[in-house]
Amino acid sequence: MADTSSKGTPVDGNFDTDDNPFDVRLMIPAEYVAKVVSGYQPTVKVRTSELRQSLYLTFDVVRSYKLATENVLEVPEHASLRKVETDSPYYWHFLEDFDGETKSWGSCYDNHGGSYDCTRVLKRDGFQVSYMINQENIPVYQKVDKLVLDTITACQ
Repeated sequence: MADTSSKGTPVDGNFDTDDNPFDVRLMIPAEYVAKVVSGYQPTVKVRTSELRQSLYLTFDVVRSYKLATENVLEVPEHASLRKVETDSPYYWHFLEDFDGETKSWGSCYDNHGGSYDCTRVLKRDGFQVSYMINQENIPVYQKVDKLVLDTITACQ
C-alpha cells in the first residue's frame, strides 16, 4: 500500500534544514488511491502528458498561518472551499469551511497546462502532513484526507 523513505543526510545546507524532526516520507501509489477512493483519477492530462497521481506524504511540525480576510472568493465547483487571491494570478490559497469554522486548506498554483495543482495540508496531533493533488481530484479531497489519515494511523 504505502512505501516509506527517509530523507537521509542533507546534501546542500542551503536548502535542507535541521528544524524538521520528521525523517519519514510515505508514498501511496495512484492505483491504490483510485481503488480505495471512488472518483479519484490515478492519472491526469496536463498539456500532452499523462501524469500519475500518487500521493507523496510529507510530514512537518505544525505551522500556523494567519488566515487572509481580503480577496476571498467563492469556488462554485467546491462548495466547502474559498479562494484567497495573492499578488500572483498563478498562485493562491484555499480556505475550508469545516464544522462551522474556516481553516487553511492549502495552496494552489496554475500548472500552465489548463488546470492547477495544490498542496493540501492536514494538521494532526502536533504535526502536519501535506500532499499534492490535481484539480481533477479536488472533488474527492475529503475521501483522500481520510485515506491519508487512516494510512498514518496504520503506520504508527
